[in-house]
Amino acid sequence: MSSSVNEVLARLGSQVNHIGFVAEDLDGMVRRQEQLLGVEFTAVRMTDVLPIVRPTIGATTVQIRVAFADFGPLRLEIIEPLPGPSIYRDHLDQFGEGVHHLGFDVSDVVGFVDKYGRVGVGPAMYGRRTIEGPVYFAYFDTRSELGVLTEVVDLQSVNLTNRAPRA
Repeated sequence: MSSSVNEVLARLGSQVNHIGFVAEDLDGMVRRQEQLLGVEFTAVRMTDVLPIVRPTIGATTVQIRVAFADFGPLRLEIIEPLPGPSIYRDHLDQFGEGVHHLGFDVSDVVGFVDKYGRVGVGPAMYGRRTIEGPVYFAYFDTRSELGVLTEVVDLQSVNLTNRAPRA
């Protein structure tokens, strides 16, 4: 494990706030997790087309369907990528459905990305989404260290009590 990645992970600490899964069929995975884990996904949405940056290919866009459920102190997130390149599609093509990332709340995603980019730990993808309010997010490739990607997201500006019901 590189010392720079160690520094990033140490800054995040142990406060995982969500576990992100990717699925070819969001509705099917929602049903399976509801049955097997006894959770209820209360929000299922399609995002707007999100402007993102993937350093390997530059500026692009991505659109996803996403579902959320509370799971004890954590939140479960299931992402179904819609057509087009994304780190979600890359994961499905390479590994299939399953755990994609651990999510951590940070108060300044842009500052976090800038700080660690200067020490050689750049994000695999970053952007801004508008589900539940405007939120910046960035994914770091920590698969060799943790077996999954790491997402940093600023959830402090998100109104989680104003969730839309599942359609």
